[in-house]
This record gives sequence, structure tokens and C-alpha cells, in this order.
Amino acid sequence: MTNVPEPLSPMAAAPPDSPDESLLDIRGLTVAFPTRSGLAVAVNDVSLSVAAGETKGIVGESGSGKTMMCRAVLGLIPQPGAILAGEILWKGQDLVTASKRDMRRVRGSQIAMIFQDPASALDPVFTVGDQIAEPLRVHRNMSRKSAQKEAIDLLGHVGIPSARERSHSYPHELSGGMRQRAMIAIAIACRPDLILADEPTTNLDVTIQDQILGLLSDLQREFGMAIVLVSHDLGVVAQNADDVAVMYAGYAVESAPTKLLFSSTRHPYTAGLIKALPTVNIDAQRTMLSPIPGQPPALDHLGSGCPFAPRCQYSAERCLQVDMSLVRVADQHDTACPFALEVMSGDG
Repeated sequence: MTNVPEPLSPMAAAPPDSPDESLLDIRGLTVAFPTRSGLAVAVNDVSLSVAAGETKGIVGESGSGKTMMCRAVLGLIPQPGAILAGEILWKGQDLVTASKRDMRRVRGSQIAMIFQDPASALDPVFTVGDQIAEPLRVHRNMSRKSAQKEAIDLLGHVGIPSARERSHSYPHELSGGMRQRAMIAIAIACRPDLILADEPTTNLDVTIQDQILGLLSDLQREFGMAIVLVSHDLGVVAQNADDVAVMYAGYAVESAPTKLLFSSTRHPYTAGLIKALPTVNIDAQRTMLSPIPGQPPALDHLGSGCPFAPRCQYSAERCLQVDMSLVRVADQHDTACPFALEVMSGDG
């Protein structure tokens, strides 16, 4: 098995440039895993920022690097993966080089994560009340009695009926929607500044999805939190995010405010995702789909240039020379595609 190269030497955290600097500033983040055939680069030189109170959407197919980027922020990359390059600046402090003690202070207290599968993220041997109370005792120094009372209040706050009784329930005794609400209660327990919501509506029916997304929006307004909303569903991100970063094969390929991204798409992968959204043919009374042809590349066999080229209608020889850096093509709009104008105009 290929060995993972040593991470970069520690670098001093850059001080904030101004009081308005982003809460989270990811710069050149690269995360890789060793495989029998080489390194699989799950996150490839990604840079993005999240401002206070903002909802940042991260969208892309499965395996595009969305979840791994979020895990990197909290130092939760599964072994034998490692951060090979980059900085993750949280209020000016570089979390890549932070001590384990400092990370424990940040994780759950200042930055919390809602995992995409609450059934596996929740501990099956502890009641949901105990699991909500734990961060309250660790980060807010509450007594057991006070933490249990606060846990019940939080369960009620996220819309779980009969909260006192449900606090004594184990995860398997709750429905999928209730488990997700319990996960949200754990995430907001310490009033974090940022929540990483990783596919928070996966495996839920449409009605429950809307309820969960509405709950997150209400809590964001109430507590002033920033949210990173991760999804493979561009429709979910379109309705809930202020700004969107599109990821493909570990790269960020396009970034723009949500309305601008949809009205002036500048990358063919984003255009393909938009076209793949289901539409209803009223005359034929059926749902129409326009899927993106082909499959995403294997992350341990990425060639030079743009990894989307084999699936792209604009593919040309110059695509082999693209370094995948985001380039500013309009106000607040960045893309890694050299055919940005053609994509916007629909020529191809």
C-alpha cells in the first residue's frame, strides 16, 4: 500500500485582516488516502470561505469531496487519510496545526456537525437525552441535572413531541426524522457559530426533508449561526443557500452567489447538474431527466487537466492543460473552466 506523504510543516496562523474577515477560511486544502494503486486525492487544492450568518451550499455527486472537506475542518478524517497541504483558518487560527486540546475546544462548541446518517452517528447504547447532555457538560460545565433539563428543552425546541419521555429513548426507538432532529439538538446545544450540515435530509421523505430544512433555517435566524449545507441535490441548495461552491472529483470547479450561479452558469458540470434536475412534462404526465453522461473518475487515477473533460461537450486539447484553479470571470463568480463564456451562452 502506498504511504501517505508527511503533512506540511506547521505554519503560524495568519491574524485576521479586518473585523469583517470570514469565520472560516479554507485555503488550498488537499486531503488524500493511500490505496494499492496510489494516492486517492479526495479534496484537491480547495479554497472557500464562510461568513458569519451565511449559508454556504456545497454541491456535487457522491465522492466529489464534500463530506471529507467538512471532516477535515473538525479533524475527523478517517485513518489512514491525511491533510497534505493547505490551511483551515477558524477566526484566524489554523486548525490544521492546532493541538488536540484546542480542537476539542472548537469541536462541538464553536463548530458542530450534523452527519448524513443519524442512525450510525448516534451512539446506540446511550439515550438521546444523554447524548445531548454530554456536550453541555463538557463545553458549558453544566451539572448532570442541569444538562438533562437543557437536553429536554432542546428536544422540544427542535420539534420532538413529548420531549421529556423521548429524552429517555434510544436512537433505534426513534423515526428517521426524529433521529435527525436529535442530531440537530446535539449540534446546537452549545450555540456554535458554524454548523456543518452534511446531507441533513438523506433518506428522509420529501415532507420530512422540508421540515428539517425549515428547522435549520429557523434556528439559524434565532441563533445567528453560519451553515455549510452539503448536498448532492442542487435543488435543495438552490432553495436554501446564499452562496454555492460546486465540487467535482475533489476540486471546487465553480463558486458564486446562488442566484448568479443559476442565471449565469460558467462551468459545464454545473450546467449538467442543473439540466439533471427533474422537470415534469405536463402533456406526457411524466418526469423528464437529462443525466450527465459517463461516470466520475477514480480519484487514484486522475490524469492531467480537467477531470470532467471525458464527460464534457466542450472538451478540447486545451482542457488537458487546465490547472483547475478558480478564475474570477465576473463579479463574485469564479470558475475553473476555460470555456466559461460558451457555457453561459449555451453554445456547444
